[in-house]
Amino acid sequence: MMKKIAAAILSAVLAVSALPVNRSSAASDYQFSYVVVEGGIKITEGVGSGEKLEIPSEYEGCTVVAIGDNAFDGMSGLTTVVIPDTVKSIGSKAFFSCSKLESLTIGNGTTAIGDSAFSGCLSLDRVTLPDSVETLGKNCFTGCLKLESVRLSDNIKAVPENCFSACTSLASLSIPDSVTVVGANAFYSCGELSMIYVPPTVTEIGDNSIGRRYDTISASFANISGFTIACEKNSAAYTYAEELGITIADTADYIGGDADLNGKLLTDDALLVLDEYKSVASGKLPSFSGLQVHLADLDGDNSVTAIDAALILRKYSETQSGT
Repeated sequence: MMKKIAAAILSAVLAVSALPVNRSSAASDYQFSYVVVEGGIKITEGVGSGEKLEIPSEYEGCTVVAIGDNAFDGMSGLTTVVIPDTVKSIGSKAFFSCSKLESLTIGNGTTAIGDSAFSGCLSLDRVTLPDSVETLGKNCFTGCLKLESVRLSDNIKAVPENCFSACTSLASLSIPDSVTVVGANAFYSCGELSMIYVPPTVTEIGDNSIGRRYDTISASFANISGFTIACEKNSAAYTYAEELGITIADTADYIGGDADLNGKLLTDDALLVLDEYKSVASGKLPSFSGLQVHLADLDGDNSVTAIDAALILRKYSETQSGT
């Protein structure tokens, strides 16, 4: 049985690595205005009408290193945006209110994203922040009503105030261990996010940032019904949840690798992780809760992969052999 599961994991890794990657062979048909900055140019405005905007890594012989404030603000016809690895910063309101934007690819060189950069992108359904990203601005994704899944960078130190406020469809998110601050209203009114894992590295949590909504009947703030915060005892998250009466899932009650949360470490957990990995790699939205990601992520990269499945299998084997 063990050999069959291990073979399945190896087969999955090879199969997913062979999946086609969608890449455009040419930049989209846009003309850009820019200013010269250190290291290259910053795009200040784009003119075009195509649904796909692919920012070039080089324009008129200069390296594109930044996207300026309000550069593509309100371009409601955009459905796809691709940002190259050369871009280090994305300015405030750079893509504000691009209401039809569905697909966003941020390059591996981006380190900073400004205030309200993608706020009001009503059609955006998922966001994957590369690990190069170190800072997010306030209100960065506020009001992205269809946003269901977010993968945060492993190098951000703070989720700033209102960052994902009113992302009412958000259901999948895990806060990485790099985060120390969760700002006020950061995940306010994220009604579909029924559980979130908050690591002990988070020492500061702002008002109404997690598991809270506005109750129109009482005209006051209230807890989201059924919401759970998974955290360690004596952590800032534990104190926050206790003070507000939010349900707590003490991580000490769970086993590392127990992806199905049944209190046992079995080969089924490795298979479940493998299924999740294959599903996400094929383009589907993640289904794991923040707690499931935390427990299954044995290699500590803030994501669930076939490597984690293999590590779970090894851990299970060790428990059976007594080593």
